[in-house]
Amino acid sequence: MSKPIFIRIYEDYKKYIILGVYKPGDKLPSVREVAEEKGINPHTVNRAFMMLEEEGYVKTIFKKGSFVR
Repeated sequence: MSKPIFIRIYEDYKKYIILGVYKPGDKLPSVREVAEEKGINPHTVNRAFMMLEEEGYVKTIFKKGSFVR
């Protein structure tokens, strides 16, 4: 059984941060950009980004975006 899409997005961005593709201070693509790219609902992407924030990988600033910690 495959993983839910929000888990795959979460794991992908977590991996990118750990590997240094996104460095501290870098801005992640917007929720809307990722949703449009993958053809999914923005709430799905938001859920993945919220998990990244809960684990301390990113900091989300209202109306500005999500930034790597």
